[in-house]
Amino acid sequence: MDTLAHQIIDYSDDINMHFEIYTAYEMLFERHWHQGIEIIYILKGGMKVYINDREYHLDEHNFSVINSMEIHSTKCIGETTVFLLQIPHRAIPINDRINCRSYYDTQICEIFNQLITIYKEKKKGYYLEFNSIVYNMLHRIFVQFGQTNTSKDVIVSEEKESIAKIGQVIDYVQTHYMEHICLDEIAQLACYNKQYFTRIFKRHMKITFFEYLNEVRIRHIFDELIYTDVSISEIAERNGFTNNKNFQKVFRSSYGCTPSEMRKKYRDINNLPKKDSI
Repeated sequence: MDTLAHQIIDYSDDINMHFEIYTAYEMLFERHWHQGIEIIYILKGGMKVYINDREYHLDEHNFSVINSMEIHSTKCIGETTVFLLQIPHRAIPINDRINCRSYYDTQICEIFNQLITIYKEKKKGYYLEFNSIVYNMLHRIFVQFGQTNTSKDVIVSEEKESIAKIGQVIDYVQTHYMEHICLDEIAQLACYNKQYFTRIFKRHMKITFFEYLNEVRIRHIFDELIYTDVSISEIAERNGFTNNKNFQKVFRSSYGCTPSEMRKKYRDINNLPKKDSI
């Protein structure tokens, strides 16, 4: 996996891209980036998509295209069913931008549904048909929304190096978020002094390192909060929060309610979402 990629994506061997359909309640996925195009299509419900620090709202049957290396995060609004397609840069090396943040198109909606059917049925040669349709769909979207990169969009080698180091830090956080992490340790991991690392991280991620760390911890806490009966204080502590007041503050900032209110809201186990993907 290229060190520039924050999110670790397992591309399906048969279609050479990542494809899934999932249903989630209020799920928040922290800021990340990857090499390759991501397409989000809302089958049911709604979603807030944050791209390069700007907010976009996706209603049912809206879709959004996220370009390679764009920092983005998502938050489901209520119960939401999402079609997610992630296409690696090696499969379709589009270097120009696609400026399609929230859009509805009847014909493209039909293409999404067609892709779902093809992948579910897996008839002979389905992987060829699937890829062919994806290529045609991307061509249609690019003709309508494509923009040629300007000199401002080209990442110079120095920037690539700093992005790679931030990527290493983020990969580390993904596996050590439950531990005590200090800024000196992280700056050393990136081979920067603490002050320079702080500036570089915020420049790329648009938030501070500890704000990002809290985003990661809150995402993991949410699943345990909804799907288990473990005490809230224990969940918070084993996911890295040692100060309950700070945890409550961060959680409310993310979800607009306290952890206990969120758990009570979804206490009826029969109404909880199934986390199966296609």
